[in-house]
Amino acid sequence: MAAAPPTRDANGLPDWEALIERAGLRGPFGLLAQNAVLRERDGQTLVLALQPAHMSLAVEPMVSQMEERIGQALGERIRLRFVNSNLAAAAQTPAARAAQARDAAQAAAEQAIEGDPLVQSLKREFGARVVPQSVKPFDNESGAV
Repeated sequence: MAAAPPTRDANGLPDWEALIERAGLRGPFGLLAQNAVLRERDGQTLVLALQPAHMSLAVEPMVSQMEERIGQALGERIRLRFVNSNLAAAAQTPAARAAQARDAAQAAAEQAIEGDPLVQSLKREFGARVVPQSVKPFDNESGAV
């Protein structure tokens, strides 16, 4: 049974985060992919915006191996072209979105602890305090903290 075609955005581009997952890009490949933004498609070439700090990762043989994995995930032969991105594009990378989600979860966890009636009672009665770095958000998907 053939895999379902990749989801596409309003511009007809594959969903980059889903494509990274589908292609099984981990380790250095994942690092490169997570810090890139799929900007456009030019024929068989996917144009990826990458911050200058990460351009050193876009080298051979890494790029050709990444092309092969992404091509398999798309079901077609593709090429990758990396271009320097601006700061606005950096905020749109999967890595940046994941960091923002982690920061938001951390802030929500800290706020929940501070607002907990038991914690407030311990602070009042015993002079307890919460060490913010010790608070960890609960991961609903895995059940881990």
